[in-house]
Amino acid sequence: MQIQPLFDRVLLEPITEHTTTGGLVVTTPNSARSPRMKVVAQGAGVTANLKNGEIVFVHRHAGVEVGKHLIVKEIDILAKEVT
Repeated sequence: MQIQPLFDRVLLEPITEHTTTGGLVVTTPNSARSPRMKVVAQGAGVTANLKNGEIVFVHRHAGVEVGKHLIVKEIDILAKEVT
């Protein structure tokens, strides 16, 4: 199933693990939703400078879950990861 968000919505995919600078792999438990998400798609009304594949942080209770994805309003994105 393909999903295209509308208006100011952003489609996100959860990131369940990441590697620390020391080389440790940290996994988020299944019971908790990770605040780190990857941008998959965005609606035409999104004004933020977001690109597909970027890592963003969202509020824990924001959005609507659709399968393994999450649809949030642009305003619910708190920050993006800078590398």
